[in-house]
Amino acid sequence: MPLAVGVVGDDEPGRALLAALAERGVDCGDVVVEPGFRTITKVRLLAGGPSALKFQVARYDVEDRLSRTAPDSPGSARASPASPPARAPRRSPTTATAP
Repeated sequence: MPLAVGVVGDDEPGRALLAALAERGVDCGDVVVEPGFRTITKVRLLAGGPSALKFQVARYDVEDRLSRTAPDSPGSARASPASPPARAPRRSPTTATAP
Protein backbone atom coordinates (compact mmCIF):
# COMPACT_ATOMS: atom_id res chain seq x y z
CA MET A 1 0.00 0.00 0.00
CA PRO A 2 1.40 3.46 -0.88
CA LEU A 3 2.19 5.73 2.07
CA ALA A 4 1.98 9.54 2.09
CA VAL A 5 4.11 11.59 4.50
CA GLY A 6 3.86 15.37 4.78
CA VAL A 7 1.89 18.34 6.04
CA VAL A 8 -1.37 19.83 4.80
CA GLY A 9 -3.39 22.72 6.13
CA ASP A 10 -6.75 22.40 7.79
CA ASP A 11 -8.37 23.90 4.70
CA GLU A 12 -10.32 22.85 1.61
CA PRO A 13 -7.24 22.05 -0.56
CA GLY A 14 -5.82 19.90 2.25
CA ARG A 15 -9.08 18.00 2.73
CA ALA A 16 -9.44 17.53 -1.05
CA LEU A 17 -5.89 16.17 -1.33
CA LEU A 18 -6.39 13.72 1.56
CA ALA A 19 -9.72 12.55 0.11
CA ALA A 20 -8.23 12.04 -3.38
CA LEU A 21 -5.30 10.06 -1.95
CA ALA A 22 -7.59 7.93 0.25
CA GLU A 23 -9.85 7.15 -2.75
CA ARG A 24 -6.75 5.77 -4.49
CA GLY A 25 -5.82 3.56 -1.54
CA VAL A 26 -2.97 5.70 -0.19
CA ASP A 27 -2.34 5.46 3.56
CA CYS A 28 -2.47 9.06 4.87
CA GLY A 29 -1.92 8.20 8.54
CA ASP A 30 1.47 9.96 8.57
CA VAL A 31 0.20 13.19 7.01
CA VAL A 32 0.02 15.98 9.60
CA VAL A 33 -2.95 18.37 9.45
CA GLU A 34 -1.69 21.71 10.74
CA PRO A 35 -4.31 24.26 11.88
CA GLY A 36 -3.69 27.73 10.47
CA PHE A 37 -1.36 26.45 7.73
CA ARG A 38 -2.42 26.85 4.08
CA THR A 39 -1.93 23.74 1.98
CA ILE A 40 0.64 24.50 -0.72
CA THR A 41 -1.19 25.17 -3.98
CA LYS A 42 0.39 25.29 -7.44
CA VAL A 43 -1.46 27.39 -10.03
CA ARG A 44 -0.56 27.07 -13.71
CA LEU A 45 -1.71 29.47 -16.40
CA LEU A 46 -2.02 27.72 -19.75
CA ALA A 47 -2.33 29.13 -23.26
CA GLY A 48 -3.66 27.49 -26.42
CA GLY A 49 -7.00 27.07 -28.15
CA PRO A 50 -9.57 24.30 -27.54
CA SER A 51 -8.13 22.10 -30.31
CA ALA A 52 -4.51 23.28 -30.03
CA LEU A 53 -1.66 22.15 -27.83
CA LYS A 54 -1.62 23.76 -24.40
CA PHE A 55 1.53 25.25 -22.97
CA GLN A 56 2.35 26.78 -19.62
CA VAL A 57 2.69 30.56 -19.68
CA ALA A 58 3.24 31.11 -15.97
CA ARG A 59 3.03 29.37 -12.62
CA TYR A 60 2.70 30.70 -9.12
CA ASP A 61 2.71 28.93 -5.79
CA VAL A 62 0.71 29.76 -2.68
CA GLU A 63 2.81 28.75 0.34
CA ASP A 64 3.12 29.34 4.08
CA ARG A 65 6.06 28.60 6.33
CA LEU A 66 5.69 26.04 9.09
CA SER A 67 6.68 26.86 12.63
CA ARG A 68 9.46 24.80 14.18
CA THR A 69 7.17 22.94 16.61
CA ALA A 70 7.03 19.17 16.70
CA PRO A 71 4.36 17.57 14.49
CA ASP A 72 2.78 15.93 17.55
CA SER A 73 2.45 19.24 19.40
CA PRO A 74 -0.98 20.33 20.66
CA GLY A 75 -3.10 21.60 17.80
CA SER A 76 -1.58 19.32 15.17
CA ALA A 77 -3.51 16.26 14.07
CA ARG A 78 -2.54 13.24 12.05
CA ALA A 79 -4.83 12.49 9.14
CA SER A 80 -6.58 9.16 9.21
CA PRO A 81 -8.36 7.45 6.31
CA ALA A 82 -10.95 6.23 8.83
CA SER A 83 -11.80 9.69 10.14
CA PRO A 84 -11.65 13.22 8.74
CA PRO A 85 -8.86 15.49 9.96
CA ALA A 86 -9.42 17.65 13.02
CA ARG A 87 -11.00 20.95 12.06
CA ALA A 88 -9.64 24.32 13.08
CA PRO A 89 -11.78 27.48 13.09
CA ARG A 90 -12.54 28.51 9.49
CA ARG A 91 -10.58 31.39 8.04
CA SER A 92 -11.74 33.51 5.16
CA PRO A 93 -10.49 32.12 1.81
CA THR A 94 -7.17 33.65 0.82
CA THR A 95 -5.88 31.23 -1.82
CA ALA A 96 -6.70 30.89 -5.48
CA THR A 97 -6.90 27.36 -6.84
CA ALA A 98 -7.05 26.03 -10.34
CA PRO A 99 -8.10 22.55 -11.47
